[in-house]
Amino acid sequence: MFLPPMRRAAWAIRAIGAAAPAPPATAPRSWTWVAQRASSSSSFSSSSPAPELQLPSEEDLLAIGRLLSRPSEAEKRPPTMMPLLTVDAMLPGQRLRFNSADTRLQKLAAENGEVGVLGGSPLGRPLSCGVVAQLTLSSGVATGSNVAELEWALRGLRHMKLAGPSALGKEGLVMGQVELVDDVVTEADVAEARRLPPLVAEWRGLVEGSRFERFEGQVQGVLEDLGPMPPPEAAGRLALWVAALINPLPALGVAYEIRPAALEAPSVAERLKVVFDGIEASIGHVSGREPLF
Repeated sequence: MFLPPMRRAAWAIRAIGAAAPAPPATAPRSWTWVAQRASSSSSFSSSSPAPELQLPSEEDLLAIGRLLSRPSEAEKRPPTMMPLLTVDAMLPGQRLRFNSADTRLQKLAAENGEVGVLGGSPLGRPLSCGVVAQLTLSSGVATGSNVAELEWALRGLRHMKLAGPSALGKEGLVMGQVELVDDVVTEADVAEARRLPPLVAEWRGLVEGSRFERFEGQVQGVLEDLGPMPPPEAAGRLALWVAALINPLPALGVAYEIRPAALEAPSVAERLKVVFDGIEASIGHVSGREPLF
């Protein structure tokens, strides 16, 4: 087909406009692509508007950030063999102090110091989830019956689960394969987690500096150990943080024990439910509306 030069240019522009690319199928739903067709006039204008692109919303950026922050299969830390201690259920950020004359603890602290800490279930069996903790020797020596006991501290670092059977290792220490818990956080989890910070503020207003503290500054000391409250976008970590606040070490006695259930919850949504039940019941107790004990 023969077309004069100007007609050929106009025909090409119309063809380009008709073939404007559609939005990628995998783009987040709020992304919109607007490809404006070229003018159908017989002459090309350099002032024709360029295709416009609406940038992703803040919600989309947060969703992308959560996806990118999750380790890929190749980046996930493989199961690690480490010593296991069964003491008390601990959560990340919590600190447990105890006395012991067991000389094996000195060797553990001198080597790496990282141990897996498991608490007990209500039925008395060890939990399958716990924390990787740092074992350190505290200052001072406590004396027990006929034996000098050293003061030790365990600091919870990361949420972990058993990845295989345990066995006796060197010097009778129980060894087990553990792997870090990789939270899968959904948009519904984030929306639900946004209700937690106001409840935390209400709980602190009722407990901090009140007669419920076992000693002056107890809640403030707990907050210093736990560090900043995670954002709702990290809903799994936020749930553990709140559980550690209302079930601190040493105990406050103002809430039901929820640490084992929070550690063992199979999903972030179920962990959030455990924590909401715990903090709402605690608020009812300390406010006097619905005493627990």
